[in-house]
Amino acid sequence: MATLKDISQQVGVSVSAVSLALRDHPSIGQETRKRIWDVKKKLGYELKSKSNGIIVSGAYDGAAHRILTSLGIPLLVCGNYQLGPEPWASCEVDLIEGMRLMMQRLTELGHERIGLLTCTPEGVEFGHQLRQNYLSLVAEFQRHSVGITCERDYEASPDQSALQQATSELLKRERPSAIVAERGNLDVLDQCARQGLRVPQDISLVSLGAVMYETRPTLATVEADPVDLGRGIFEKLQRMMARPDYLITREHFPMRLIPGDSLGPIA
Repeated sequence: MATLKDISQQVGVSVSAVSLALRDHPSIGQETRKRIWDVKKKLGYELKSKSNGIIVSGAYDGAAHRILTSLGIPLLVCGNYQLGPEPWASCEVDLIEGMRLMMQRLTELGHERIGLLTCTPEGVEFGHQLRQNYLSLVAEFQRHSVGITCERDYEASPDQSALQQATSELLKRERPSAIVAERGNLDVLDQCARQGLRVPQDISLVSLGAVMYETRPTLATVEADPVDLGRGIFEKLQRMMARPDYLITREHFPMRLIPGDSLGPIA
């Protein structure tokens, strides 16, 4: 029985290119697509639904993506990644709109000096998106950026975590009226208290991403609905498994601003 690999070997292209061509994806040129379809007919290959699928998240890069796509199994990426020029199926959060909700609310409360604390390096796509979106929204809302600090830029001292040290440095150097912290951390709250800053009376905090623990005060968060996101991921993979001709797309899920006690008007 003919396989995608058989077609790819005869045409001289990758298995992923064959898979895309059989879905009539526009990323594959018309001439290459015709050659692939001709070989498909010659070998008697038939598109069949798949009984297996892969969902990937977490640490994931282009090299891992190329290996997994070569298996010819429906593959769905969960997260905001940059995986190269070839299209990939994904479920991603609408990061720019989520951050816009946050910036709009901070603006309404009178905040002008807003800082960003992120623990994802610039070299990682998600970290790059965070910084670029933050800077563009600061300009759009005519706010003042007071520093972008990455946790990994700091060597942790014996009595402080790297994020605590980064937070302390930002507070001492810039004195923002609000901080946006990626996956808001207890260390940020702790450092505010050490600096004698009350939340939200003296400074507001917003967590970009769900907080997995209880805090006092409770942190305002910008996040996607986990139920909607989880359902969307599995429904999309099921469609990909049932229909081999399902067009590869990147779907974005809205983020929401969940008010918390850490968000208040400027002092």
